[in-house]
Amino acid sequence: MEQATKLPRQTDAGPKKAGRSFYHYRQRLTQLIDLAPTRMIEHMAQLMREHDAPAEQYERLGLTGGAG
Repeated sequence: MEQATKLPRQTDAGPKKAGRSFYHYRQRLTQLIDLAPTRMIEHMAQLMREHDAPAEQYERLGLTGGAG
């Protein structure tokens, strides 16, 4: 008769470790979501500089780093 294969015993460390991973994943995702508008604004200002947008346009949009 064959012996049954022993499976590793689950300990308390397993779910806790998985919980930490999920927590860190959510925390990082939140950071990226918070950063997205800032990156979009920076990208828009860069495009405006590349296309010689007038300084008044930066003022209208409330952006810094206008033509100068």
